[in-house]
Order: sequence, then C-alpha cells, then structure tokens
Amino acid sequence: MTVHPCRIALVVAAIATLTLTGCGGGSSRAADGSARGLQCSGLALASMSALTGSESGLGRAVARGAELAVAEFVARHPDCEVRLEQIDTEGLPPLATSAADEIADDDAVIGIVGPAFSGEAAAAGPALDDAGLAIVTPSATNPTLSTKGWEGFHRIVAADDTLGAATAAFVAGRSDGGPFAVIDDGSAYGGGLADVIEARLGDRVKVSRTVATGADDAATVVSAIVAADARTVFYAGYVEDSAAFARALRAGGSDAQLIVSEGAYNPGFLRDAGSAGDGVLVVTSTAPASTVPDFAAAYRARFGASPPAFAAEAYDAANALLAAIADGARTRSEVIAFLADADLDGITRPLRWTATGEPAAAAFRLVKAADGSFIDQGPVPAAR
Repeated sequence: MTVHPCRIALVVAAIATLTLTGCGGGSSRAADGSARGLQCSGLALASMSALTGSESGLGRAVARGAELAVAEFVARHPDCEVRLEQIDTEGLPPLATSAADEIADDDAVIGIVGPAFSGEAAAAGPALDDAGLAIVTPSATNPTLSTKGWEGFHRIVAADDTLGAATAAFVAGRSDGGPFAVIDDGSAYGGGLADVIEARLGDRVKVSRTVATGADDAATVVSAIVAADARTVFYAGYVEDSAAFARALRAGGSDAQLIVSEGAYNPGFLRDAGSAGDGVLVVTSTAPASTVPDFAAAYRARFGASPPAFAAEAYDAANALLAAIADGARTRSEVIAFLADADLDGITRPLRWTATGEPAAAAFRLVKAADGSFIDQGPVPAAR
C-alpha cells in the first residue's frame, strides 16, 4: 500500500487579505522594502513537518512559522503569487520519502522549509537533492546531514555535535553537577546527541542507558541513577518520552537536576511532565520567544498562542527562500545560487551558511521550566 502524506495548500488570495504587524524588522533585507512592486506567479514553497502524531507540537511550529512568513510576504507583494504547501509527514521517514517524491514532481515548488526532523531529512534528502531543491531546515540537527553532498542543504540551528559540546561544557561547569547520568530514547537524534555528551564528560558519567521509545524500563534506569547518586541527568529525546522520563525520575526518588535536549523544548513537554517538569533545564540553539518579541506578537495574533521553539527559525528559513524570490529567483537552481552567497538579517541570527550548509555562527541559550512556561536564562557560551 502506498501511503500519501497529507498536503494542505494555503490559498494566496486568502492570505493576501491579512494585515500582520509587529515584524517589520524581522524579514530578511532582500525580502523587505527593496522589492516593492514585485511581480511573479505560479511559485510555491513547501513545509515538511509533523502536523499530526506525537511530535506534532514541533511540526506545527515549523509549519506555522513558514505560514506567517509567506503571509507577510504576500501582504507586502500582492502581485507576487507565492503559495505554501504544508506537508504532514507525521515525523516518519517513510512518509517523508513519499512526500519528497511528490514535491519533486511539483515544478511550482522551488524551496523547502524543513524537513523538521533528522530522520525524515535523511530519508527525504536524496529525492529533494535529485530534484535540485533548496532545503532550509529550521530544526533537523543530525551532524551527518551536511556531509551528504546535497547542494541545496542548509540548516538554521546548530548541529548536534556543536550543541552537544556547548551543553556538555555547561553541564561540566555546574558546581554541584556530578556524578552524571546520560540517558537517550534510542532514536538517531537522541542517541547521537547522547554520544556527544558522553564523549565530552568522560568517566564522570556513571550511568549511560537507552530507554527505547514507549518502553516500560524507565524505572530500572532510574534505580541505577539513584544508586549512583547522580546529581545531574541529561536526557536526549523528543517531547513525549522526555516528559515520561521526567515523571519516572521524580517518581523513583531522584532529585537530580534534569537537563533535557532541545527536542523536548516545547509546551507539550510542560503539559505532559506536569510538576515533574519544574526546574528542568534546556540548552538550546533556538531563540526563546522573549528574544523575538515582534515575531511572537504576530504569531500570537495569527494563531492564538505563543510561538514554540523552532517557529522563529522556520520563519527565518521561509524568509531566506522568499528573499531569493524577491531577488529575482524563479527556478530551483536560482534559489540555491542565491542562498550560496546569502548574507541576510534573520530575526534569530544572521543567515549565512558554510559551503556544506551549516550556519556560519552558532549561538546558544539556557531556558528553565517554571510555572508552566520555559523562561529564558540567558546565553550559554559555545564550547572551546
């Protein structure tokens, strides 16, 4: 049986009637006032993310960030017809592969916001690259993605090896931090990030385990953590399993400081973890909503909620692609050529990339869960 991903086309005529405010300084330079009077037709971008399923919190953030960017662009340039195709992959590599084949055959689509997750990016990347599409992922962080030789690949946030090094340096620098436990969910994302953390912390890691997604052995792992008197526990995984582990950790009697990976930096974690989430820390390369207030206001006005992690990065990703259109790009190859030399002002960071599509500079922040919200605690230095 062939499973077709859900595809939602946002009608440009409807978007163009919206007036969104508060983000005047947020669009990239080339997509802003310099391109007034722009004319084009029949162009589309696509977002690839989980709109349904257990990871839909992050996936919807990506789709909505892209949607807001396209809506603003069309409102500024009503004679430039750009639509957004929102593709629901459910975060599953097989659906992402099917989606990539579908997008590749749609000549109107000249750039991709996403894929959102590393697994689906790895699965969809070959077909997207064969089709000559520019890929700007706001959230896929596996370091190997930029080693595939995909000409159109770009990412907004730091890769796991860079983020992991910064996280490990932060963890190691805590005055009351050791001994350490490093736990992952068994996914390519969680396992890869945990490996980076463990390599950096060395023999100070007293417990290193994998708790497979949906498994019931968390209590056994927590018992090992308690027995080792670990004072800091790092958990690498996505929202649902991170929240379940937080509950298990507290239920098992550990009062260790829990640090979760940015894959769990989402309101869904706070909801699912309940009181067990209080005090949890995240080192992230995403921009907390408080650092992008104009974007956050526009996002709330459109969607009735504060922007979760990666929404602002998706907005930047879409605006980079829209900047190419504003600069005159009308084909897939022209979009890739534009991004190769791009030097744009994003709302989360300058948008410049290395030859392999990695961000030219990385920045990290610490956030803390408190009173049902993630509160920005300020910058975290990159590892030396």
